[in-house]
Amino acid sequence: MNKCPYCNKDIEILTKTKIDILKLVKSNKYNITEISNKIGICYKNIHKHLNDLEGMGLIKREIVKHKCGAPKVNIITKEGKKYL
Repeated sequence: MNKCPYCNKDIEILTKTKIDILKLVKSNKYNITEISNKIGICYKNIHKHLNDLEGMGLIKREIVKHKCGAPKVNIITKEGKKYL
């Protein structure tokens, strides 16, 4: 992590992969497996990036119950849209 020059707090710089994931989350069309296939990295790494993005406040997860499949939806936040 890098330090903010103004407040000296740790900040994480967005990588190209995280920006690509943000773009796919913004479209609200893809689940984690589909994002993994589109970007070409494994499911576990996509999950880690999504956790990082959520921790940075750039996406949020909402629980949406379906009859089958994963009950989470990733939604880009207003702060996340600033990076696109």
